[in-house]
Amino acid sequence: MTSSALTLEHLDNDAIVVLTIDRPRRGNALDSQTLAALHRVLDSINGNPTVRAVVITGAGAIFCAGADIKAVPEDFTDIDATPYTALQSRATSPVTVTLAAQELMTSAFEKIHRLRQPVIAAVNGAAVGGGFALALACDIRYAAPPRASAPSSSATASPPATWAPATTSPASSAPPAPPNSC
Repeated sequence: MTSSALTLEHLDNDAIVVLTIDRPRRGNALDSQTLAALHRVLDSINGNPTVRAVVITGAGAIFCAGADIKAVPEDFTDIDATPYTALQSRATSPVTVTLAAQELMTSAFEKIHRLRQPVIAAVNGAAVGGGFALALACDIRYAAPPRASAPSSSATASPPATWAPATTSPASSAPPAPPNSC
């Protein structure tokens, strides 16, 4: 099965489902349409007794960049996937739209966490914001080694030089004076 943003591959006589977030131009970011499709796919997997394991990954070099903050409401057409999609499509207040979108994402992650099959996050690159939460919702997380072209600070997971601790001057490194005993 393939939707516009999700690709499903069935392996080993449908025992393993590989779910790929296929939006590499957007860093595999999750917009409402993708989340609605994810809800539908998770519901079908949960009700399928032949599926024994699920693998979630991202297309390209990024696992998932989290929420797609550049998505526009006109792109959202699957308003009947969940109650949150229905609320989001009918809301007129920007606050309500935002809260419904957040609920749509968090409820998808909760659905992953509660899925009866083990879910493996095959983290093939950056997992940022909601993408990190997506990986955490899975039962097992397998991260690919960093790419050779990655900067050395991200490849070794050491903080950038701007995060180095402040140096102390010789005067401030002297031991403190004993307390005054009056």
